[in-house]
Amino acid sequence: YMEKIKQRLFENLRMLPHAPGVQMQAIP
Repeated sequence: YMEKIKQRLFENLRMLPHAPGVQMQAIP
């Protein structure tokens, strides 16, 4: 379950223009 969410998050972050580092830090 968590793995699927992580994969989706990564895909969304890659699509987004801002840096994924900040988002990854915000999510535990």
